[in-house]
Amino acid sequence: MRAALAAERVRGPAHRDRQATMVECQHCVHFRKLPGDTVWKRRTGCYHPQNMEQTQSDFALKAQEIPGDHEKLNLRGDCPLYEARRRRGSLLSRLLAAMKE
Repeated sequence: MRAALAAERVRGPAHRDRQATMVECQHCVHFRKLPGDTVWKRRTGCYHPQNMEQTQSDFALKAQEIPGDHEKLNLRGDCPLYEARRRRGSLLSRLLAAMKE
């Protein structure tokens, strides 16, 4: 018991939380799965600006962007740039919000 408390004091409770949390790319805000006909261009991946392999400054050229390889970036399940997607509201709340506009 004392050893466990001493280890927690040294590492802190944040270490325990980080270690237990495994994240999946499909639940991240930056993950996009896009259909693509070409084999040589990856369309599915991480679209976070720091992880992009190729970015375009012009909006008309956004189709030429190459996202980061999400499997390599999140190999251990501890992506530091992970942000959970917002939960969608219920169907009724979305319909009422659309009627107010």
